[in-house]
Amino acid sequence: MRKKSFLALKLAIVSCAMFGFGFLLVPIYDIVCELTGLNGKTGVISEAELASPRNDSAAESRLLEMEFLAHVDPAMNFEFRPQREQLQLETGAMHTIYYLAKNNSDRDMTVQATPSLVPARAAAYLKKLECFCFEKQFLAAGEERKLPARIVVSRDLPPDLNHLTMNYTLFAVKNKG
Repeated sequence: MRKKSFLALKLAIVSCAMFGFGFLLVPIYDIVCELTGLNGKTGVISEAELASPRNDSAAESRLLEMEFLAHVDPAMNFEFRPQREQLQLETGAMHTIYYLAKNNSDRDMTVQATPSLVPARAAAYLKKLECFCFEKQFLAAGEERKLPARIVVSRDLPPDLNHLTMNYTLFAVKNKG
């Protein structure tokens, strides 16, 4: 009887540990991606932080090329593209870019965009003030919308990084119900 009680205790501890690990997996993943720049995750900065004087670096601003790409789940009847595919951006300055989305289907859809940045190590230097990717987007059948993203590329971007590529992939969000 004592062996069964000990086994039951072990199984309960393992079950609790597995549940705890599963519960913490998403926050741990987000932290690792933010720290390492994996998966192209970029930081979010407030307008107050942008307006505050820079005292962390005396780096000069410089120009770099940034390419913008868009991909859509092939099963969706959607048009999704950047308004401009390439821009010359100044580091340290705020830039607003636009993506155009059009629901060509005959039904209303909710979609979500996921960003990625190449090279991945540049993600630590790109901050988003505002981005359509932060929230789900509802587009009625036939609706077309201009979706903004306001970004800042840090002046501390390593000098060997002169070309960045931002890609957004648009997916349909399944409605619960």
